[in-house]
Amino acid sequence: MPSVSEGRVARTRAQGVSPSEPSPADRVPASEGLRQLYESYCERETRELLSLMPRAGLRRFYREARAWEAERRTRAAGNGPARDPMALARQFARHVLPLPSYQSWVGAYLADRAPFLQRLGIPTVPRRAEPVVVAVRAFGDGWYASLCLSERERRWTGFIEFHRSDATQRCRTGDVFRGGDVDDIQRRFHSFDLETLRAFLRSALP
Repeated sequence: MPSVSEGRVARTRAQGVSPSEPSPADRVPASEGLRQLYESYCERETRELLSLMPRAGLRRFYREARAWEAERRTRAAGNGPARDPMALARQFARHVLPLPSYQSWVGAYLADRAPFLQRLGIPTVPRRAEPVVVAVRAFGDGWYASLCLSERERRWTGFIEFHRSDATQRCRTGDVFRGGDVDDIQRRFHSFDLETLRAFLRSALP
């Protein structure tokens, strides 16, 4: 029977993220929103690991966590304050789980955000009238294209917003998407080649 850690490895890979695999997201700029989603993802994974353990296994895991913490403190040449047992167990779980790095996670998230948002319990279809970003693509020279959708009279209307990674420029097209299915609109957006995105960008620039 596979161990809990082996099961987490399989789940992580099934989500399209490898803990050691390099990602094109190395070029993705820092984003507070993405960082918060990543931290929520890691926190959920660690809590779920602990919830799967029987009581005896959890006690053994906590003993291992205490030994790990003691070794860390020894290397740091300090005692520090006592840790909350569950907080220490969660930190140790994050240490032993094969979680992807932030950069690898961002690359997988930008390629297909739905599996990650579904695990976090976040709807992948917008539920409000204001435009919301449902997909993002990088297409060179520091530019990113975001698909923004809003619901109007039970149909979806969308535009493409462009921004540079250094936040020096931002512009958007008019409404270029209309349809009744969000997934279909996202597929159309992802089907655009780089030249098509550049053409939309030229039309949107002042």
